[in-house]
Amino acid sequence: MHFQRFTAPDPAAHDASITAHRARLAAAQGDLARLDATADLATLLTTARQEAEALALLEPERAQAEAL
Repeated sequence: MHFQRFTAPDPAAHDASITAHRARLAAAQGDLARLDATADLATLLTTARQEAEALALLEPERAQAEAL
């Protein structure tokens, strides 16, 4: 069995979406907004094969997410 990863059909648009989500995370106010923005950005980063950065974003938010 082979694992098939999703590849964004338009890499430039995907990169632009990552940039927009970075700005969304920077502007997020409140715990829930920050968690939502972090999760969305981490998903995009994982698709872009940037798992280490996604994990670095997610790990500090773990306790807050578990508390919800």
